[in-house]
Amino acid sequence: MPVDRRLRLLRFLDIVKKPLDMSTFDKRLILQKIVYLSQEMDVQLGYGYGWYSHGPYSPDLTKNAFELSNLVGSIPLSDVSFEKSAIGGMKKLLAEVDQLPEREEGYWLELLSSLHFIFKYAHPKISSETEAIDRLTKSKPGKFDDEDAKQGFKILHKYKLV
Repeated sequence: MPVDRRLRLLRFLDIVKKPLDMSTFDKRLILQKIVYLSQEMDVQLGYGYGWYSHGPYSPDLTKNAFELSNLVGSIPLSDVSFEKSAIGGMKKLLAEVDQLPEREEGYWLELLSSLHFIFKYAHPKISSETEAIDRLTKSKPGKFDDEDAKQGFKILHKYKLV
């Protein structure tokens, strides 16, 4: 019997040392972006994403996370496993994001996930990084700096996300 994706989510967050905290919008945004990028790095969590005002968004993830938020610590997670290379890549990406210039909480994760989603899934299809950055800055005026977006693409390349 397959492991419930909610248990996979809790175990994943435990492995990457990110607590399940739904108390603020910023914490929910960070959760969304970490799960999105992780899935794009082949961590199998089972959430579908669409575009929303703050980038990729999964309503099912939000629903599951709120269901779980009061149960954290009381659910055994030992039966949940992941491929180590996928988790290791995500841990490295998160460590690198932590070293970037300070911005509001979630800025870099929103930037990376939004650039990725636009570059990979936008219609009409994006043909260049410049076009992706242009589309991002038009969809979120004043939110992201062009130089940050260029740095974001370097990170996405480094982790083979684009």
